[in-house]
Amino acid sequence: MFMASILESVEWGKPSLKLLTQCSDLDPNKPAVMHLRHTERPMMGLGNPDEFNQKSTEAGKKAAYEFGANLPSRRNYRFFYTYMERTRETAQEINDGIASNHGRTEIIGSVPLTTVVDRAKYDEIISRDSRQGLGYLDIFSKWISGQYPPWMRVPALEFSQKAAAIMMENLESAESSRVDVYVSHDVFIAAFLLHWFGVFPVDWVQFLDGFIFQLYEEKMVMYSKYGKREVYYPYWWNPK
Repeated sequence: MFMASILESVEWGKPSLKLLTQCSDLDPNKPAVMHLRHTERPMMGLGNPDEFNQKSTEAGKKAAYEFGANLPSRRNYRFFYTYMERTRETAQEINDGIASNHGRTEIIGSVPLTTVVDRAKYDEIISRDSRQGLGYLDIFSKWISGQYPPWMRVPALEFSQKAAAIMMENLESAESSRVDVYVSHDVFIAAFLLHWFGVFPVDWVQFLDGFIFQLYEEKMVMYSKYGKREVYYPYWWNPK
């Protein structure tokens, strides 16, 4: 039974709560990988360059701690995060929540992943698109369809392939109880859902939203707010 007062009270908490329930469906004899968006941060509006440095809200930190406290304590967790402080904060809070239940957990550190090549040009273009009324899903669609030049933003498929390679290397020789947790950003999660599992993120990625999956001989089994999906590996993915 979950003790999730914060996640039940915030408007963005439902995907997190569903993901927590889905953890009980995992094969206990296989390691797993979880990808999460960071927790709540102040909303400043799309295209605001100050958004880049926003840190977590106090409610967001409490929600992340609560998320960790409700993860299965029988697992062994390792945390990775990106270059932004709010992802590190989120990883730390979830880690502390797990530790509160005497779970085994460790923060490994940051991973070299970013979609942005030219920050100044990126801010300029995103601000332009925002002024034209485009939202997060619209801008994501432009990115995955190749409408942003690669010298400004890494192409979505290339980015997803690089992330998969890093993840697979970190997962090598993992014991059956391992869960590698990656805390990143909405657009990261959206790209992975699409390019790894063929799931288009019609409902945009909320705070502490994401997915968890396990690797099998021919397929990946993924759980998210879209339910359970069993998919064959993309042609470029080598699970061996």
